[in-house]
Amino acid sequence: MFIFYKLILGHLIADFFLQFEELYRFKLRSSIGHLAHALVHFATCLLALFPYLDRPFIWIFVGLISAIHFLQDSLKYSLQEKYPRARFPIFVLDQIFHILFLASILLFPISQLKVGFSPELPALNILYLEEPWTKLALVFFVTTVGGSYLLHNFRKSYFPTTSRHDHGITTFEILHAAFERTWITTAFATLSFTPLLALSPAVGLLRLPSARLRNVLDFILSFLYAAVVGLLAREFI
Repeated sequence: MFIFYKLILGHLIADFFLQFEELYRFKLRSSIGHLAHALVHFATCLLALFPYLDRPFIWIFVGLISAIHFLQDSLKYSLQEKYPRARFPIFVLDQIFHILFLASILLFPISQLKVGFSPELPALNILYLEEPWTKLALVFFVTTVGGSYLLHNFRKSYFPTTSRHDHGITTFEILHAAFERTWITTAFATLSFTPLLALSPAVGLLRLPSARLRNVLDFILSFLYAAVVGLLAREFI
């Protein structure tokens, strides 16, 4: 599962963390935006598998996965434009297929290979080779930027009249969500730390100074999502 986790991490970083506002709008305007995003995905997955780059198979596999990612993204945006009320299920299905295509690495012998950096980089090897660190990173990106795009599409599907075109995915809102949902996810992932869990709803008070964030429905959705990710993280990590 080691390489699979690294590929998922590369995918999450490229698909959400590096999907900044300008690139998102570029993708809405032109297929060149989708190509740019696919190239970012290609580079990020290669970086996630840096110690394996002396193996041609990795370059071929990541190249094919990124090409499929380009086709999937183009289809997803086309379908979401045609069926705006189905944005959420389309988004979820798109992510499921991304993960399934990445999981195809498990069909090849290289998926059993665990390679790190040179022995002269022990700290880097600890972060790279020990799975709990990768799993923590996966949970972080799922609950923060991944959650922002998931909730954005949920909002656009089921509450279109009260949702902005960029609802929840502006840089400011994503940065706020990174703090808010990390706090809530951590609270539910560490249920034994009762004070943190008891105070987790209070993190919503930090929304009050901003009119854009001062939305009860947004906080409820964000809180419930982060709580579920936190409970699942207890079993995953």
